[in-house]
Amino acid sequence: MDILTNLQKNVCFIKFTEVYVLPSLLNQANDIGKWVGESPEDPVGNQDIEGIDVDGELHVRIRLFEKLSPTYLVIVGKLT
Repeated sequence: MDILTNLQKNVCFIKFTEVYVLPSLLNQANDIGKWVGESPEDPVGNQDIEGIDVDGELHVRIRLFEKLSPTYLVIVGKLT
């Protein structure tokens, strides 16, 4: 499957001081809309996922179905 293959190529280990999106993913908070939304920009080049350091936070642009879906922006958390 293209998505899994692409995600597997881009997996890495990152240390965070705080992971903003995790409580929502674990159903411990109801603030997912604060951390996940549609991105005005696509990932660079032919990538479907791209991580960017913005002022010490990891922002990830991800497109789930190549050109057929919007690009989402996930503000993952504060980097160490």
